Parts: sequence; structure tokens; C-alpha cells
Amino acid sequence: MTNTALHRITVDFVSCDRQTLPDLLGRALHAQVMQWLQAGNPELARQVHDANLTPFSLSPLRTRSPRLRSGDRVHLTIGILQGNLLQPLFAGLCAWEQQVCSWANLTFKLERVNAIPGSDPRVQASSYEAIAAQDTLGTDVELRFHSPMSFKQKQGIQMFPLPELVFDGLRRRWNHFAPDAVQIPELDWGGWVAAYDLKSQAWKGQGGVEIGAIGWVRYRFGDPYIQDYASMLARFAEFAGVGRKTAQGFGYTELVLKRGRGSSGQKPRPRLQPK
Repeated sequence: MTNTALHRITVDFVSCDRQTLPDLLGRALHAQVMQWLQAGNPELARQVHDANLTPFSLSPLRTRSPRLRSGDRVHLTIGILQGNLLQPLFAGLCAWEQQVCSWANLTFKLERVNAIPGSDPRVQASSYEAIAAQDTLGTDVELRFHSPMSFKQKQGIQMFPLPELVFDGLRRRWNHFAPDAVQIPELDWGGWVAAYDLKSQAWKGQGGVEIGAIGWVRYRFGDPYIQDYASMLARFAEFAGVGRKTAQGFGYTELVLKRGRGSSGQKPRPRLQPK
């Protein structure tokens, strides 16, 4: 397994009692993942704690209804942006299997870890090189944001996912973890929002209320070179999330693929045309 591998795994829990799930348990879930990683490799956990960019993203806890009965299942998805995290995290998770996790006076038993692609629709495995080799998605790239997503912009918080905020943010995170051979140059994205269905949503969490946008956006890029890089980063978004606090459950993102698009053929990487 190389450091350039990308993974998305799921963790299933069972509710231990009748309890109501809050909108967000971001800090508690982040701390829990670090605890699992600490159990698997303390030195690696220290490095992740001290890093400028967190090499994982989280979904919120997902369930059919926030009002849980004893025995109801909830699911957590973890995106792993640095391949060497998988084995120690998996070891830490296995050590916790059937143990009780407590977050904000809620209790769950860790039931199962799904890390094998095909075992769950949300489980994926890829690499930076494999994503870079995939075909372009074409002029339109559609992303669906399942949890509130926002961006830090100057002194404020921007909730609307403008193309440059989404794709340049993903580009910076990609370049931080990807090998030199597939680094993405600084780009003038030059795209626009072709359609969207978004709404603002306030989620209550341990640290107060966080406001962001959820829904979907279709981006359109006319330049084929930009289309190519936007396609790479849209696929990467399923592992990394989009916007702020992705390691606390914000900006959990899905790439919406249309039939006949997004095949995984191999292709040479085009060079960016000089302006």
C-alpha cells in the first residue's frame, strides 16, 4: 500500500439506548477517529495531530431518523487522503469493535467496519495517479453536498460554492498530499454555475451553530484543459469533502455521474496551454 492511495471506508454503529442524534457531532467524531488512530499507531497519530492539513474527512453520522431506538444503526464515512493511515486506523477500529463509544451523552456500540470496495456503495479505493488517469467528465461537473458547506473568504464566511472556491480549495488539498507527478498547476478556473438547487442550513453542534449550504451544483467549464482538472478534483472531492471543517463532518460531497460519463479509461495527461 502506498501513501498515494485514497480510501473511503464506513463504520457502522448500533444505538445503545433511546436517544436523539444532534445535527452534528463533529468535534467528538474527529476526536474519536484520532483515538482509533492512536490505538493503531501512536507516532502517526501525533504527526496527524500536528499537521497543517488533516489527512482525513468525515461525514456526519447518517441514519433514517435522528430519533433513535435501542438497536437502530447509524453510519460514519471516513475519507482517507494519505494511504499509510488505513492500516493503523483499521487496527484501531478493530480493537474497538463491540466496544461502546460515548459522544455528548450518546452511546453507541461499534458494530462493523467496511473497507472493501463493493461491500458498501460508499466504500471506495483509488489513488492520486488513478484519478489523474481517468477520462474527463466533459463540460459539466455536478456535485451534491450532503452536509453544510462553506468557505472562509477574507474576513467572512461564504456559503455559495463559487467555482474558484470549490476547485481551487480542492486543488490546494490535492497538491498537499499528491505526488509530484500529478501536481495541479495554479489555474484560472473560468467556469460558471450552470444550475443549482441549494439551501442554507444551520446545524447545531457542540461548538454552537454552523451555517452552510446543502444541495447540488452543476458547474460548466468551456476550456478542455480546465475540464480535465475539474474532473480530477470532482472525483477527489468524494474522498476529501469540500470547504471548511471537512474533518468534522462538513462539506460531505458526492460526484453526480450521468449515464455514459465518467468512465475510467487511461489517457495521457495534457499539458496546460500557456496563456
